[in-house]
Amino acid sequence: MDELLKSCQCKEKLYIKYKKNPTPENKDRYTKYRNSFKKLRILAKKSYYEAEFLKHSQDMRMTWKLIKDLITGFRGSSEVEILRIDREVIEDPEVIASNFNKFFAGIGKSLALEIPV
Repeated sequence: MDELLKSCQCKEKLYIKYKKNPTPENKDRYTKYRNSFKKLRILAKKSYYEAEFLKHSQDMRMTWKLIKDLITGFRGSSEVEILRIDREVIEDPEVIASNFNKFFAGIGKSLALEIPV
């Protein structure tokens, strides 16, 4: 697990280096490391769940809990605290709700106008 954490930190350092100095070499180095890290993370997750399922093979409640964890995953907060529109930062919940309403109420019409006749 420590190796995965170190790899994650290394990936972040490469990303910061690429963002500060966006050369093709930095992008290539970051992209290759990111892809290998993703493979490593997926293997670690698979290995973790295999071990957990084996450990709890006789306990159906824990087995179903593991399945539920795999299906639902992490769901963060769905609350929007800040909205940025045309470089303007909006923090008032009522104004945020009003802007969401305006957007979703008009999206159908604006998309319909883009469809060729």
